[in-house]
Amino acid sequence: MKKLCSILLTLVTCLMLTVPALAAETGVAAVAEANSDTGAYGYVVTPWNSAYTFTAGPWTANASYVVRPWESNRPGYAMSVNGTAALAPHTNYIYDTIWRNKTESLNNFQRFRTYTAKTYKDVPSGAWYEQGVRTLYECGLLGDSEKFGPRAALTLGDVVSMAVRVHSIYHNWSIPAGMSDLQYALNVGIVTAGQYDNYNDLATRRSFAAIMSKAVPASALKGINAILDGAIPDVPMSDPGSWGIYTLYRAGVLAGNNAWGTFAPNDGITRDSAAVITARIIDPAQRQRTNLVTVVQPVSVSVSQSSLSLYPGESRTLVSYVYPATAANQIVRWASSDYGVASVDAYGTVTCYRPGTAVITATTAAGTTASCTVMVSNWY
Repeated sequence: MKKLCSILLTLVTCLMLTVPALAAETGVAAVAEANSDTGAYGYVVTPWNSAYTFTAGPWTANASYVVRPWESNRPGYAMSVNGTAALAPHTNYIYDTIWRNKTESLNNFQRFRTYTAKTYKDVPSGAWYEQGVRTLYECGLLGDSEKFGPRAALTLGDVVSMAVRVHSIYHNWSIPAGMSDLQYALNVGIVTAGQYDNYNDLATRRSFAAIMSKAVPASALKGINAILDGAIPDVPMSDPGSWGIYTLYRAGVLAGNNAWGTFAPNDGITRDSAAVITARIIDPAQRQRTNLVTVVQPVSVSVSQSSLSLYPGESRTLVSYVYPATAANQIVRWASSDYGVASVDAYGTVTCYRPGTAVITATTAAGTTASCTVMVSNWY
């Protein structure tokens, strides 16, 4: 039996060495709950595959056993470093009281440090991101160093770590000793199992919004902007990150990169932008109101005529009408079903060549269409 345990512990150690982690992992983290007076049952989360597995004790020695908040109302067993069970609470055990009886509020973000122009040498006074950097520094979300690195890229792990700090401060929760940021994030739902393959990968603006929108509850991201579904030109509702992006737009945390309100979800996220967005999450006074409600994707299109009767050599110009008039992209793509009968150029001008019928179609950026049937007759 001892030999089998030794082999299993060796296998676990090997697995941990092959997987990059956000912080030092402590092996297997488990959620213990009591189903009987003689043993403990719970969930084991393995950081290398981010999966929860229901299992029963005894547990691996020197592991961290944590209670997820949504299960913390259950009287359960906490496991000691030697793998034995004891009813929580108990000295030196991690148990559910770390998650309970705490005050949830944005008021938990207190400014207890003073930011000056000399705090970071590479943050110019008056820079567009300076206020964000100041807020995070004064609230203890940025460390002491000579430089901030505004244009440095962030990894998924960096974003998770920031989200974990925001989440723990908002909820006034302690992060158990030995628990990594990834373990914490999985426990509270900031990220889900299998959501990302490698947390050392660079984060995109899409993944940043997806993670940070889960750092505080929806009640802390109340909408101040009426952003319609599909209103963000480069973020359709089918986008995998649309929920987080639209949530932050509606809360005034995001305001778009230009007059059209585009988001550039595939671009990388840098520390300057991340600071501004995170500061708006923790300080509603910095959130932005926008008139993006008027910038929506095309809903429909019509053309000036539904049919035309022409002769070879004649031309007519069709006009497209995109609705609503406030749609960000008013451009349509023209096409003919038979260019041998009649062609159409980018401006809607139809030119006829020989007798027959051709359907001229106008298609919007959103895929909506309208058409005109062109009947070309002989001159005689």
